[in-house]
Amino acid sequence: MNSLARRIVSSKIITISILILIVLLYTGSSVIYAKKDPNDLTNQPHDFNKFVCGTRADHSLHSKALLIRAENLKRLSKLQLAPSVSMDFDEDDVAVMVDDGTLLLPADANPVDLDGMTLLFTPNSSGGYDVAGVDFTFDMTFGAEVGDVKNPLGDDTNHKINFASGFSFRFFGTPWTDIWVRSNGNVTFGAKGNPDFFDPDDFILKLPMIAAFFGDLDPSKGGSVHTKGESTKFTVTWNAVPEFGVNNTNTLQLVLNDDDTFLISYNGLGISIPDNGILIVGLNSGKTNATFQAVDFSNPPIAGADSDILFEYFRPSVPYPTVNSIA
Repeated sequence: MNSLARRIVSSKIITISILILIVLLYTGSSVIYAKKDPNDLTNQPHDFNKFVCGTRADHSLHSKALLIRAENLKRLSKLQLAPSVSMDFDEDDVAVMVDDGTLLLPADANPVDLDGMTLLFTPNSSGGYDVAGVDFTFDMTFGAEVGDVKNPLGDDTNHKINFASGFSFRFFGTPWTDIWVRSNGNVTFGAKGNPDFFDPDDFILKLPMIAAFFGDLDPSKGGSVHTKGESTKFTVTWNAVPEFGVNNTNTLQLVLNDDDTFLISYNGLGISIPDNGILIVGLNSGKTNATFQAVDFSNPPIAGADSDILFEYFRPSVPYPTVNSIA
């Protein structure tokens, strides 16, 4: 087959492939969307009356790409570098993408380094939260244990708790009078998180969340989770809870104050490098088209943040850098 014939055949194959892709997209084929939420999370408000899985191609991958980019921007700022002007180019039929510092997520580990710290989160005039390191505080009177006969505390469980009468907490401007406490070290507002398994992609759902220590914790194997409601504050304590399948214990406390600030204190963390994927500390407004900012919580203060999602990933090393194939 001569060169001209090969090009004609190649062109026909590309045309047919494009037509097949268009048909699949417009027919809603499960080949394209393995997990299709009837409410498009990228364009519609979250239905707070039910749980929606965020691990779908047209939502979570894009959000994860933004998270990866935010982490790389943080890495560049530590190196006192800035992303370069794009140098992408085409070489015949091949698109060449030049890493500007945000294309690859480094392979090195980010171990947990927050033990013994208390972090204060304060709403700021930019619409986000300032973060300060304050004197360590930890209330040893934990309050009632979470869980009952109908909904016992276990691995990956969620528990709706009403605040004490007269107390409310405003998170990203929205007032709440109840909260969902999860065994995996996080709380959500308005709806529960994944009820079946630990999925770090839950952090990027359009569901308001405070990830105090969002990892694969398993109180069914030890430890306990407690809440204490008072007129001026609401406290959640994860006490000596092990990581799933690992012989360690992790103790931390989240305090929501009536001035809409909140504290996270770490009082004995057995996890250094998480054995089960990644561990996340941070907050998510639950807003549509959220902006992301990766930070180093062990190095406060963090002032003037206006991001809808403020976070730090703690993760093991990997054999090679992760490619951000979307952003």
